[in-house]
Amino acid sequence: MICKTTEATLKDLRGLDLSTYPIAEIENLIRQLKSFPLIITNFHTGKIIYRVRPNEGHDSFSLVKDLSYKPQQYNTSYQRASSPKKTMFYGSVIPAANEQSEIDVGRVIAAAEGSKMFRKKSIVEGKEIVTFGM
Repeated sequence: MICKTTEATLKDLRGLDLSTYPIAEIENLIRQLKSFPLIITNFHTGKIIYRVRPNEGHDSFSLVKDLSYKPQQYNTSYQRASSPKKTMFYGSVIPAANEQSEIDVGRVIAAAEGSKMFRKKSIVEGKEIVTFGM
């Protein structure tokens, strides 16, 4: 059960205008949380991590840098998972027990995260081309 202080802090976090980049206020509110759940996983060499990038005006991507993440020294803006000088790598993985499933769950999750059609409720139908990397 979440305590009232935690609920209030989460409400305050949700209420922030993130377009103003209130980094200090975010950090202060997170510090007020008494406990914060965290999942840590160690991946073995060869573990597949799926990534997806909408093609948006590109026929295809042929270079690793087109599907990779921006090195920290070149990251000067806020992005989906990064902030200036702090690049974050993200992707989708599936448990080893499900790796042989008929439906490629990792790709479905990556598409749901990276596709505008999956993310925007206002888009009810259409076609979007995405490129998967792993």
